[in-house]
Amino acid sequence: MIEGMGKTVTLDDDVAAHWEAEAQREGVTLDRVVNDSLRKRRKRFEVHPLDLGSPKLDLHCIGRVLDELDEYERIQGKR
Repeated sequence: MIEGMGKTVTLDDDVAAHWEAEAQREGVTLDRVVNDSLRKRRKRFEVHPLDLGSPKLDLHCIGRVLDELDEYERIQGKR
C-alpha cells in the first residue's frame, strides 16, 4: 500500500515489487518512480489537419453574401 498527500493506492504485489526494485536500482524514491511511470503512460492530444478540398464559395466576397442573407431575412420578416 502506498500512502501520501491524503491518497492511498493499493498495488498488486508484482507491480509494487517492480517499482520498488526500480527505485532502489536508480537510487530514487518510490514516489518518483511511480509518478514518472504514470507520466510516461499519458497519451498526448494531437491535432491533425484535415484537407477539406477547395472552398465551395468564394471567400473574397463573404461580405456580399452576408449582406444578401440579411436582405433575405428582412424580406422574410425575420428581422
